[in-house]
Amino acid sequence: MRYMTFALAFVATLGACGKPKALSPLKYSTIRRLLPQDFAEMLRDTHTFVVNVEPSPEGEIPGTKLVLTSERAFESLEVVQPDVTRPIALYCEKDTPSDTIAAQLARAGYASVCFLSGGYRAWIAAGLPFRLYNAPKNE
Repeated sequence: MRYMTFALAFVATLGACGKPKALSPLKYSTIRRLLPQDFAEMLRDTHTFVVNVEPSPEGEIPGTKLVLTSERAFESLEVVQPDVTRPIALYCEKDTPSDTIAAQLARAGYASVCFLSGGYRAWIAAGLPFRLYNAPKNE
């Protein structure tokens, strides 16, 4: 009888796993890898907190609210942006370290985290606006 009770409980648990439930955004996070056009669409929401996590950035995407070195980016973001419900959009030169930091933020409970697939190199290649630091002036 004890084994039957265990088996029924086990089957009920498996059945519950297959059914999606509404999950609290504070408890479960999503990470999205966005193409440049989709990332641009995400940035149109002025509530999105845009962060450049490139160790030595050459420039930034318009709307960037913060530039952090990747070494301490996760810890810095927890201090600067403690609101785990606010969407965070990360980018760097290629994909790393933004994908790594996105995973850290998701594990910490941030509800909506995305990063730019291909980094700002892909952004520039897509012809989207970008501001280079120390760009030579046209005379």
